[in-house]
This record gives sequence, structure tokens and C-alpha cells, in this order.
Amino acid sequence: PGSFAYNVRDGAVVDKLEDSFPSEARQKKRALKVVPSFLDFYAYCFFFGTLLAGPFSEYHDFNEWVSMRSNGCMQSQYRKAFRLFAFALPCMILAALAPSFPMKYIVEDGAASMAWDHMIAAIFASEALFRTKYYFAWMTAEGASAGAGFGYRPAEEIRGKKPTDKGDWELLCNVHPLKVEFPSSMKTLGEADWNMTVAKFMRYYIFDRIAGRMASGRGAARLVTFLIS
Repeated sequence: PGSFAYNVRDGAVVDKLEDSFPSEARQKKRALKVVPSFLDFYAYCFFFGTLLAGPFSEYHDFNEWVSMRSNGCMQSQYRKAFRLFAFALPCMILAALAPSFPMKYIVEDGAASMAWDHMIAAIFASEALFRTKYYFAWMTAEGASAGAGFGYRPAEEIRGKKPTDKGDWELLCNVHPLKVEFPSSMKTLGEADWNMTVAKFMRYYIFDRIAGRMASGRGAARLVTFLIS
């Protein structure tokens, strides 16, 4: 994984990273001064909970969990897992119905005769059903991980909280379905509610590293981040 390569690189230059810069302090904490063993690396890559559909996780968090150092120490979050599976199952059923409402129907000749409200409803149904397969995959993966006790997010990773505050179990949360279907703005949809772990990767491993320590570099970093995404 790309983040692992960055962590190894950070380990080689860890002495140059300064705690006074929040982005570098985070890099320093996750830096790998010693390359993990073959077994440890493949355990991270092929962890059953996130192997097929993600979501993205960092080696530091995985190692803290496996080493019994993270909060909860592998305690199964079975209630959270059950809630996720209960929501994912209907999504699987709806995903099976998606081929019955293909988006191409909207651009066919017959669509021109549809009433505007019927066309809007058809577009909404096609797009909503298309997304259900992602809801199913991501929430099933998060539930499987929660069942294994992996997914604790420390307070320092939560915006607006102090490092001394209590964390939560949203480390591997990748989507907020209701907020995606009924977003308050396009900004929150793109940054905070859809494919959330990839957005985190883009922020910490692309944007922060390109921007560096200078505020003047943020414009170019933002452009490059959008191009890569």
C-alpha cells in the first residue's frame, strides 16, 4: 500500500520531522524506523476485514491493534458490527435491483417524452440504487473489522477534539449513507461522507506533503490533490 511506503520513507528522515508542524508530527508518529517482517507486512495487506473492498487503513493503526496497544485491545465491537450488517443486508438486496433501473434509460429516445418530475425521480432512483453496492461492501468490511475489534480512532484523529479526549470506533468508517443521499452541501459530500478513508489518504499523504511547511504552497497542493484523486 502507498501509505506504507510513505511510512518507511518517513522512518529514514524522522530526525528532520518537527513536532511543531501538525502534519509532520503525525508523520513522525507513524514513521517506520525498522521495516516490518514479511509476515507482519502481509498480515496488514491481507487482513480479511479490508482485503476485498477496503476501507483504507494505515499500518500504524493495524500494528497498534495487533500488538494489543490500541484502546479495546481486540475486544469485539459486536453491537456495532450487528448494526452495520443490518444496514448492509438491505443494501445488497437493493443492489440486485439496480440493473432494472439503468442510467442509460435516461438518454434513450423514449425518455424525451417523460414528464420532468418522472425523469428526476428516475435519475434519483438509478443513482441511488447504483450506490447501494458500495454501501454494502464498505459497511460489511467495517462490520467485519469491528467484529474483530479493529477500528478504534484516537481523539487526536478527530477534528475538534483534544488528544486527552475519548476516541470513537469510526476509524474504518468509509461512508455515511443517509448524508450521501441527503447532503447538506457538495463540500461535505466530497470530503466527509463518501469514500472517507480515501479522502483521509489524499489529505495526509498527498496534500500535506506537497504543501509542506509553507502556507503559500497550499494552492498548488490542492490542485495536485484534485488531479490525483
